[in-house]
Amino acid sequence: MVTPLCWPAAWLAPTPTQKFFMKFPIIGLDRRLFRSFRRQLAMRSREALTLWGDDPGIIAIRDQISAIIARDFYWPNRNFIPDDPCSVVMFNPLPLADTPRVIKYIESQVGRSEAFSQLATLTYGEFIGKLNRDRQLSSTR
Repeated sequence: MVTPLCWPAAWLAPTPTQKFFMKFPIIGLDRRLFRSFRRQLAMRSREALTLWGDDPGIIAIRDQISAIIARDFYWPNRNFIPDDPCSVVMFNPLPLADTPRVIKYIESQVGRSEAFSQLATLTYGEFIGKLNRDRQLSSTR
């Protein structure tokens, strides 16, 4: 069984001291958290991708978006699973990771979707599913 990436409970409700130190280079808690996520993802094999099923539309969008996310957010691989939260998949505290730019680029590649305004609450599987549904709807018009 593959465990989804998830925010630690302490991260969701940080103390004032933790909030203060989050963005500091080297000691920043967000960088430690990112390293932890990277280690978890690095341990996933490509077998994790079987959790997506065999819908060719889902697989095509997943592969397209995962390649962009892995490259632009500096993930060690593309082995994201449907239950990974988008808020983690698209998290990177490094100054070079420009989240708004990456999201706009993804949108330019797959088209507009209400899913982009819901990223904070969606799992990666829900996000990819909505993009696939929107692509199918636009191709039937």
